[in-house]
Order: sequence, then C-alpha cells, then structure tokens
Amino acid sequence: MIHLKEIAVTFNPGTALEKKALNGLDLKISQGEFVTVIGGNGAGKSTLLATLCGEVLPTSGQVLIDDVDVTTWPVWKRTSFVARVFQDPMVGTCSNLSIEENMALASRRTLSRGLAPALNRHDKERLRHALSRLALGLENRLKDPMGSLSGGQRQAVSLVMSALAPMKILALDEHTAALDPKTGAFIMDLTRQIIEEHGLTALMVTHSMTQALQNGTRTVMINAGRVVYDAKGAKRESLTSQDLIALFHKSHGEADLLT
Repeated sequence: MIHLKEIAVTFNPGTALEKKALNGLDLKISQGEFVTVIGGNGAGKSTLLATLCGEVLPTSGQVLIDDVDVTTWPVWKRTSFVARVFQDPMVGTCSNLSIEENMALASRRTLSRGLAPALNRHDKERLRHALSRLALGLENRLKDPMGSLSGGQRQAVSLVMSALAPMKILALDEHTAALDPKTGAFIMDLTRQIIEEHGLTALMVTHSMTQALQNGTRTVMINAGRVVYDAKGAKRESLTSQDLIALFHKSHGEADLLT
C-alpha cells in the first residue's frame, strides 16, 4: 500500500543550517494498518508525514502508494490518495470562510478547480449529515465563520472534512496535542470511527506513549531520521508505555533496535 523507500530529506543543504531530517528511512505499510509514530523532537516524524503528503520532496528515495511512484507529485495531485490533519486546529481550514464553505472546498479537493456553482440542496444536506454525527449542533451553524469555533470543534470539523472526498490514507500530525484531555479523547474516538468506516490506512504522529499503544495496530519509533523500532501483533500487545520510554532512551545511544 505505502512504501517509503530509502527516503532522505536534507533541509538547507550545503549551508551552516544543513539538517538531515530523514536519513535512509524505509517503511512499508499494508492496506488497513493504523500506524502510530513516536520519537523525540527533531526525529523526523512530521517530515515523514510531509513527505508522504507531498509537502516535502525527498532529497533521495521513493514514495510509492499502491505501487504508483508519487515521489515528485505535488500536494494537490496526491489528494486522491492522502488527507492530512494537523496539530494546530487553525491549520488546514480558513477562518474567514464559513463552515459550509470550508467543507465544500474539502469535498471538492480531488476535482479540477474552477468557478463552481453555489452549493445545491443535496450538497448542503450531505454536509449537515456529516456534521450531525459530532452531536455538537454544528449542522445548524453552517453559515458561521470557521474562526468562530473552539479549537476542539474546529479539529472535529477538520476530521470530518478529511473524509468528504475519496482517499485511502489519513495522516494525523499530533492532532490531539493542542486539546484538553476530554476534547482529545472525543477527537480520538471520532478518528477511530472515521478510519474504520472508510477502511482507511492511517499514520498518527504522537508524543504520548500511552496514546501510541492504545490506538492503532502498529507502533513505529523514529530517531535521527530512521526507523529504530517497529512493533505489531503480540509483540506490541505486550508493551507498556514504560517499555516505550525505555526504548526511547536506548535509541539515543544505539543505532539499531529492530532486533
């Protein structure tokens, strides 16, 4: 399904600010897997997602999705494959546009851009139905500016928006980190529902070891731009958050933990 093949990403090459964000990272993900990605600051987690989504083009290596080489494809061309939800609820939506307008743009992201007609009644009912599942009353606020919503409400709408157009992969970049625990739990419940209902393959970056083990089917740890630990099945089920913390500290002293 996904193969990030020997991916290297170097920012500001040849300068004093040169930074190797990914360093020969190789990762294969099967259809339907929900992979949680952990690692320290600067380990390469967000760069991994950005490379998958086309926001960063690799210095070397290949990005394959369904055996299609999308390495040089820009973001807009990958939207039929992947949608991304960011850590900051303000990213990925437009504050000045209404909820309805933001959702309409998301639903059409895989289509050719142009002067589209106003939303018809069927479109509006579809948007209302999509929002009603949140039980937040937002289906009655379609004309309100997106900027009038709380962070949690906006993140919930962002998740709903991600699934409005056909796609196969959901990329989640610490999408609960800016939320309080209660709202974060609500967003995680919604995340699992959307992944299951649409049969998506998912990658979720998180700093929470507990969240990494409580969600998904596989956990990958990244350090210095490489995968240093990969667990699923019985191996993952036996892990505790303390085990991951110990592995995290060990990864800073040893190059390879894949055994």
